[in-house]
Amino acid sequence: MNRGAILEGMTCRSPAELSALLDVSLTAAQREYILLYYREGLKMSEIARRCGVAPSTVSRTIARAAKRLRRAAVIANAIKPRHS
Repeated sequence: MNRGAILEGMTCRSPAELSALLDVSLTAAQREYILLYYREGLKMSEIARRCGVAPSTVSRTIARAAKRLRRAAVIANAIKPRHS
């Protein structure tokens, strides 16, 4: 799985916006795996070993988290107030 492709096309205006999306959109496991994968740069097999789950579980969880983040980002951008 390509790290860049997972969140392709998703943009956040600030680290605070991304942090808020992570907090409100993801389960604890999804948030943990996303942070370990992107922030810590761990491989999925390393995350699986560390968390005591199968690598396929990590892969599926990250993919589902990315989908939820993309959906939440679209919704957040759609309801943001316009500044004149």
